[in-house]
Amino acid sequence: MQPALSSSFSPAANLLGTITTLVQDTQVDVTRLIYMLYQDVEQQINRADLKAQLTLSTSALLMAMIVNMDPGLRLHR
Repeated sequence: MQPALSSSFSPAANLLGTITTLVQDTQVDVTRLIYMLYQDVEQQINRADLKAQLTLSTSALLMAMIVNMDPGLRLHR
């Protein structure tokens, strides 16, 4: 029977070190960070624009169908 490993011991933790050490030793590429943020904002705008275009085109198609059906509809009085 093997001894149970304590919860604080992990081979991966020994290789990586502590979270504080990882953050302190990591260099930040600000240019890449800004570029990635710009891309994310641009994609969100594009998705919102696409959603608005789909909504407007659907509304236009529904209105065109209603207008085209109107002469065929007879209202009974």
